[in-house]
Order: sequence, then structure tokens, then C-alpha cells
Amino acid sequence: MLEDRREQLRTVLKPGLSKEPLGHAEQVARIAGILHEAFRDAGLRSTVVGGSAIELHAPGIYVSGDIDLVVEAWGQQAIDLLAAFAGDLDEEWLRAKLEKEGSLDALEPLRRLAESNERVTREVLEALLRNLSRGSGR
Repeated sequence: MLEDRREQLRTVLKPGLSKEPLGHAEQVARIAGILHEAFRDAGLRSTVVGGSAIELHAPGIYVSGDIDLVVEAWGQQAIDLLAAFAGDLDEEWLRAKLEKEGSLDALEPLRRLAESNERVTREVLEALLRNLSRGSGR
């Protein structure tokens, strides 16, 4: 089923993102729908937020450069979701986000974790958080 969702995304993205505002909004809606179904298939809920939500509610008036999703996940689901995407994170993007949140000290430990090929578990993430808390005096 996941491969079907990937193929659906490839089909929507194959011609590239539309420069025409209404066409762009339609593509964003289709992509968000595919992602929503994929998360739903995994037992997770997703919600479109930010500029992409504005674009969907006001097509042609606002064009977002990305799709922001909030994915509700708890416990093992959250850990599995993080582990599934960990290898695909763009380091420049991650650095900018961590810096914005005042959490740049997490970058190096996250990089080491990604390079270790260690299975990401609740225990591994909790140990990472404990080490970060000790290092920053929190």
C-alpha cells in the first residue's frame, strides 16, 4: 500500500510544481491528500497547517513553498515515525530548525545517531535527551 502512495506522489510531481497559482493549489491538495491517506493507513492523523493550509483555503491568492503537516503520534508511533524519516532529513534544513528553536546542541548527537545505524528506540532517544540536558544545564 505504501508503494501505491509513492507512485501516486510520483504521478502528481512528475510534471513539476505548477507555476500557475490555481494549478499549484490543486497539486498541494492532491499531495496533502496522498500523505494524509498514507499516515491514516499507518494509524496516524495528519493536519495541513501554515502557508499550505492558507493556500488550500484561498487557492490562487497565496502560494506556499512547502507543505507543513502536523502528524499526531505518541509513544512507539512517534519513535517509529522519527526512525522512518531520520535518514531523509536535509542537514541544512535540520540545522536551521534546531537553531531557530535554540536547540543547535542536538545536531551533533543526532548526526552521530544517524551515522551509527543504531536502531532508534525510546531508550536511545531518552538517553540522547538526558545527555543533552546534562550538557546544557537544563
